[in-house]
Amino acid sequence: MTVFAVSSVLFGFLIQLFAGQYGLDWIWISAQVRAESSFDPRAESPVGAKGLMQIMDSTADWLAGISGELLYDPKLNLRIGTYYMQYLKRWWLKRGVKDYRFALASYNCGAGRVYRVWKKRKGTYESIERELPVETIHYVRRIVRWANLWNSAANFIDGLDQSLGRVR
Repeated sequence: MTVFAVSSVLFGFLIQLFAGQYGLDWIWISAQVRAESSFDPRAESPVGAKGLMQIMDSTADWLAGISGELLYDPKLNLRIGTYYMQYLKRWWLKRGVKDYRFALASYNCGAGRVYRVWKKRKGTYESIERELPVETIHYVRRIVRWANLWNSAANFIDGLDQSLGRVR
């Protein structure tokens, strides 16, 4: 079993816990963690984002009054990261935008930046995507790809369980 597989299983419980607590889909949060850190709780980006969900010290300080080494704690990092995603999702919903990709893009390059592009166009995510940073475009696409893959796998397993249940 790969380090990725072991880590994703170990953190799966916490991801499901916090995603459920904040009304988010745990598969999407898992895909985000995969894109952010490949499930490495000690990951640190060149700009200083830390932990599983690559949280900046300033964001953690704003949301939870913490920073530094504490962001390497998987439980704390996942709690702050999922709370922040809930915040961003609600922020966009207040503006009439239901597409989760807006929240993902905001997590990556900032809500203000995404909002300024959206305000000019007032359209779909596809209509603003080309005006976002290339890194953000790739980030969102990676998460969508992982989430779709894992949702397909989960649906397959559910169908298999139902089929096997009828055979027994």
